[in-house]
Amino acid sequence: MDIPKLLYNLREEASCPVCQDILKDPRYLPCLHSFCLHCLINWHRASGGQGDLRCPKCQGRSRVPASGDLKDLPTSFFLSGFIDALAIKESDKTEVICGNCDKKSYKISYCFECCKFYCDECLIGHNIIRSYKDHRVLAVKDFQEKDYEVVVKRPVFCSRKGHEKEELKFFCKICPEHPVC
Repeated sequence: MDIPKLLYNLREEASCPVCQDILKDPRYLPCLHSFCLHCLINWHRASGGQGDLRCPKCQGRSRVPASGDLKDLPTSFFLSGFIDALAIKESDKTEVICGNCDKKSYKISYCFECCKFYCDECLIGHNIIRSYKDHRVLAVKDFQEKDYEVVVKRPVFCSRKGHEKEELKFFCKICPEHPVC
């Protein structure tokens, strides 16, 4: 993987075509275009909020999930790694949100096992937990090229309740929005 080239193009890869900002809660449509969940909700509402969902980029039509809630659209796990890598890359200019307390900070660390950012206070709590003693934690200011690659290629875990520790390997053929661990 060409990490310098990836880091150079990261902002473009991790941007929402609707709001032009870094994707927040990225979801993808059957046409494989990805958007912020809130952008899709606003887009659907502006187009009447009924029936099919029209892709803001290619205008392809897709069904709204059976629940009627766009939160049930599949998460773009692939882009989540890019978004975290971008946050690490730009952490000297932009504060990063702690994955535990939601506080923004320039002094932030990343746990490779938890796949979360931690502020200094929450990192103390993380490191106190005995079962986390072998976790690899690194201050984002100390990231090297190889560390970015690990973040981008990290495994994805099942989102179903009770399966959170199961690595996601497949999606159901019949209903591809449902992960199968």
